[in-house]
Amino acid sequence: MMAKILEYGKFKNMIFIADNPRSANALYASTHAGATKRLAHGIYTDDFITDPADIIRANLLAIIARLLPTCYLSYSTAAVLDAVPMRGAAPNDDAIVFASDRSATRRTLRLPGVKIVRLAALPSAETDVMDAPTRVASALRDPPTVARIRVSGRLQNVLECLSKVRLHPEATLPDYHVRELIAALGAADRERAEDFAQRTDMMVEFRRFRALVRSTSDIATVRLRSTETFDVHFYDWRVGRLTALSNEEFAFVYDDTWMFPLSRQLPVHKNASGSREVYRKRGMPTFFENFLPEGWTRNWLARTHHLDTDDELGLLTTTRKYLSNVTLRPLGIPRNEFRFDTLTVRLGDLAEPAARNSDLLAVRNMIDETIDTSALWLAMRDRGGVRISGVQPKLPVSLTVGAHAGATPRLGLGDLRHPCSHILKFQSREYPQFVENEWATMELAHRVGLDVPAVRMVDLRRKRTDAPTRALLVERFDIPGTNALAIGGADLPLMWHEDACSLLGRKRQEKYDVSIEDVADALQMAGLVVDDMWKFLSHVVFAWITGNGDLHAKNFSVARIFAASATGGAPSVQHVSYTPLYDLLNTGLAITEDAFALRLNGKSSRIAMKDFERLATRWNGAVDETQALVHRLASAVHEQLNDVIAHSLLEPTRAGQYRTIVSARLAGLDRRRR
Repeated sequence: MMAKILEYGKFKNMIFIADNPRSANALYASTHAGATKRLAHGIYTDDFITDPADIIRANLLAIIARLLPTCYLSYSTAAVLDAVPMRGAAPNDDAIVFASDRSATRRTLRLPGVKIVRLAALPSAETDVMDAPTRVASALRDPPTVARIRVSGRLQNVLECLSKVRLHPEATLPDYHVRELIAALGAADRERAEDFAQRTDMMVEFRRFRALVRSTSDIATVRLRSTETFDVHFYDWRVGRLTALSNEEFAFVYDDTWMFPLSRQLPVHKNASGSREVYRKRGMPTFFENFLPEGWTRNWLARTHHLDTDDELGLLTTTRKYLSNVTLRPLGIPRNEFRFDTLTVRLGDLAEPAARNSDLLAVRNMIDETIDTSALWLAMRDRGGVRISGVQPKLPVSLTVGAHAGATPRLGLGDLRHPCSHILKFQSREYPQFVENEWATMELAHRVGLDVPAVRMVDLRRKRTDAPTRALLVERFDIPGTNALAIGGADLPLMWHEDACSLLGRKRQEKYDVSIEDVADALQMAGLVVDDMWKFLSHVVFAWITGNGDLHAKNFSVARIFAASATGGAPSVQHVSYTPLYDLLNTGLAITEDAFALRLNGKSSRIAMKDFERLATRWNGAVDETQALVHRLASAVHEQLNDVIAHSLLEPTRAGQYRTIVSARLAGLDRRRR
């Protein structure tokens, strides 16, 4: 659970920048009431003492991040992370900031003490993301939040600072300063500088760069690592080849037979030389970057393999098997020993359908070690455990049942030689009763008619453990049945699961940096039809009603359904659908007054019917249909809530808290519907 709400009282000396018309009007009114003062268009503060120019300079990066969200800091500004003085200016004259983007607008913004000059973005620009050092609030009663700003990457910034910007000589830094930037690059970026300069039409700057490198004697020489190559497969079809180059760049080339693009960043086409290479840049393509582990899993993998937690290539190589039967090959074992992920035992087969409740399922645990011991993670490394995304403690498991009647289900590790059919989620040390919370929310979603995977709480019955024995077993929805895959044929649907973070071309760390409207647009671009967009809206409404403050971009997904070619060639996409809902829980049990992780209609709290109505307009959804959907979900949740909580095994205090949160959300929707 990553969404956090700051504990705050009355903040002083704050910067306010509205992110929606309602907040803008409120800030405008607060200025007339004497509660704030206006610094510039759209920028307010409650600091009546400090000079406005000093306030702007102290909060400059956060202000730019909020005012110009599509820009990135460039040229000398990115090098010093501050405004730079104008050449020949008097001491009290405005400083200057350089920001670049693809917009046709080049209007200079003037703030107290600072002038923001907007320049054209480079083709194939390389940017990094950083947190601004100060925070900004959207309204007087809102807590301040971190603003994230894009900045020219290290190599790009060096070449920009060598560039001659005719109207703004301040963009070019002195040679001694550029030498310092070059020394900080390291050998990898210096090695790829010419290739990058050719792509960005900066060969003039590269020649100056090369001369400075030759004249700088104290730049260390670093031995570059060797190239590594992975063949990407979907089942046994070869999709393409991902190459980690020796200079921190990655390249991806499609197989000649594969015709479906993995993402917008990786379109299927031939380049000018006739090759199917579609990517060669610094940084891993975001499609693969979203394969990487997070949180608890990342930390254990890094510890086991002696990796830096930011070593993307190292983390990618810690496993060769991913969700939706995507593999990176070679696998490290003979092909005849490898097993695709399939469902052999379904949770629904272990009890009568009418018995779907919270009764603990007894299982025989075949995973010998506790979840946070080096022995387990060494075993995962040696056996090639399947990569499961997310930040909470979880393991890929294989669920099997013996042949004799009444046999206890068994759980083993899902790895290269054993199918991963289910995901086992453990209790969180930070958030008590995490498992019971998720079970209740998933069960409530099922009862109100939403599509969710089967889940059961299980008692591991482990003889020695330092963790609670209760866990949540989640059935995978992205894999076929074992018998169905064995029979095969052109009619067998094969699912490729992709989340909205990947669809948006965002790295996993940026899963909170988009809006729900951004997600809606990405889902439509991925090919979802109107019926599926209503399922998406139901997901959003249910999350709001149940107090889910951790609904981020990786929790929205599409399923691309492939069918095998009758002639044995590469499969083709039959249709795209919205996936079942997953990772549902009430975060308000752990974080008081938890708000939405992603903004809807510019808001993260006090969501009303009109906000859902406005979201539905993105696919021409009618107002009356939106209202009917919200009313139907709200009524169903109200009807089922008490019975679900009664079966959830939540402690009385948390059970009451769950009811209170949901009841308050339902009442709020009812009030704002009138």
